Amino acid sequence: MQPTIPNDHTLNAVIAQISALAPEQRAEVQDFIEFLLAKKQHHSDVEAGMAVSEAVCARYWDNEDDAEYDKL
Repeated sequence: MQPTIPNDHTLNAVIAQISALAPEQRAEVQDFIEFLLAKKQHHSDVEAGMAVSEAVCARYWDNEDDAEYDKL
């Protein structure tokens, strides 16, 4: 099943360029796209983990003893 492609001149130009590649090169492009998507997902996962841990760590960061270090 083909994905729906918006009417975007840049995207159409990229598709035309990929179509001109040899099958082996298309496989490399696909591998690179998968790498970029995985990297994006990993970044999102890291940000989500940081957001969750921030609330827990706030108990330890926000206290009177720690406030003394904030003044330094």
